Amino acid sequence: MTSVRFVATIVWRDARLAMTSRAPFLFDVLAVLAALTIYLFVGRFVGRGLEFLAFVTAGIAAMQLQAAVLRAVHGLDREQASGGLEMLFTGPVRPAVVAVSVVGFSLARGAVFAI
Repeated sequence: MTSVRFVATIVWRDARLAMTSRAPFLFDVLAVLAALTIYLFVGRFVGRGLEFLAFVTAGIAAMQLQAAVLRAVHGLDREQASGGLEMLFTGPVRPAVVAVSVVGFSLARGAVFAI
């Protein structure tokens, strides 16, 4: 099995697992929209308006990326606790590819919400 196919298979597995409940995605979108709305009103109150919102948007994007890294670490921990990580490491794929594939979906999800 090629490395690209292995990564795609594991990311697709994680995506299917995450799509079993769409509520987390909905709440992530609502949280970002609520934060942007609140900071828009704070910026208008302070008198900076869209300048403040642009500043805050970059901060929200950075926070989404940090949350993605935490989700990736949690995914590695969950995979190790279930015993799946050891089985993946004993397969014919390099360990670096296994690590990238296990954290791939979490980081991709965080990057989408950061954009």
